[in-house]
Amino acid sequence: MLRWRPTGRHNEPSSRKVRGPVVLRTMHSKGQTLDYPPIEKSTCAAVVSSYNPPEGLIARIRDLLEQFLIVVLVDDGSVGDGNILRECARAGAITVESADNAGIAAALNRGVREIGIREPAAAYVVTFDQDSSPPAGLLERYRVALDAAVGDGLRVGMVCPGTIDESPIPFETRDRDYLEVFEPIQSGTLIPLRILEQIGGFDESLFIDGVDTDAYWRLRTAGYIAIAAPGVALEHTLGSRSAAALFGHEFRLNGESLLIMQSAAFRYYYLVRNRCVLVRRYWYRYPAAMARGAFLDLRHLAVVLVLGSGKRTRMAFALKGLVHGIRGVGGRLDAPQGSDHEGRTTDE
Repeated sequence: MLRWRPTGRHNEPSSRKVRGPVVLRTMHSKGQTLDYPPIEKSTCAAVVSSYNPPEGLIARIRDLLEQFLIVVLVDDGSVGDGNILRECARAGAITVESADNAGIAAALNRGVREIGIREPAAAYVVTFDQDSSPPAGLLERYRVALDAAVGDGLRVGMVCPGTIDESPIPFETRDRDYLEVFEPIQSGTLIPLRILEQIGGFDESLFIDGVDTDAYWRLRTAGYIAIAAPGVALEHTLGSRSAAALFGHEFRLNGESLLIMQSAAFRYYYLVRNRCVLVRRYWYRYPAAMARGAFLDLRHLAVVLVLGSGKRTRMAFALKGLVHGIRGVGGRLDAPQGSDHEGRTTDE
């Protein structure tokens, strides 16, 4: 079982370049050799988390099975008849159904454990949300990016898409075949299973929101970096768009409604609570990054509370998240009256 545990001190990547035709090796500062098996279908597994999955998931599962050795679909306590899950199983996915909603981190950890049972030879996992559509040739493009980065002596712990939902991922440095990036989202991100186990898996106390960010900073603390494959574009739904309005008056630009991105109201509890957790965990080591993350969350929250819908509900969730974040409360939020078991309120 994967359990969260603190990791070691950050080590700077070595400048030594080592190339190999089958297994890539790079050296880190303690002189140990880090092996990277080739990225290909025979070494890569996929884990997909779902909750009340859409019918389109069946086609996505079929597409993934074309590229991956094994696809594990972990359903996180869906309600309904389960027909879509059965169709995914018929398509070839290994389906794991949870009796209750335990959160994205628990679902991913359970999927990784299932990979270890079913395909112990797998060396990598790529995690996906149910609404993510990876492009054809994903693993080949990841292989090119990893080969280039390891050839430059970098200790790579994550490989992610270059663009998410047509938006370029923020990057630190540019190279011909890879980008060094900040905080990739978990959907579409490849992680060597050995490194994921080393950093302790995904932190289940966060439940949702910030799970991928926390894993990234533990990975960085252990001396690894994240890279993106510039040619990989992942179709992924980052939230819903709604018309911006202030005091009941809709904003329009050139005759068109101004749209803003906003998540379900209950997500703002986790957004605020888990940002407090992340800042407390990593401020001493990465103050600039923690300040930047807090600023971006606050900016988004301000826009939503001024121009979005359901302002009172979102504010109530955000304030509760702040209180719980300061107190160090973790886990799943108890569903309030009038909401479903994940905390979604009826105004969503």
